[in-house]
Amino acid sequence: MQARFRDLESGVKIAPRSAANEIADYMHGALAAGLRIDHFSEHRFDEEAATNCPRGEKYIGWPILMLMRLRAG
Repeated sequence: MQARFRDLESGVKIAPRSAANEIADYMHGALAAGLRIDHFSEHRFDEEAATNCPRGEKYIGWPILMLMRLRAG
């Protein structure tokens, strides 16, 4: 999935460059930097979120947020 936006004034579609990364890429990067992963959680887009953002309804059930708490090794 890639972020997509529309300029409200011009109507031009904007799609910033992105890189496809897997969760393991972030975890290995943190560990390679000498950090310790104290917490990891993944959160999915749900019905409550869709109530606040109806355009996102099609993403219900999709993983949308990953959190890591990192500490110096």
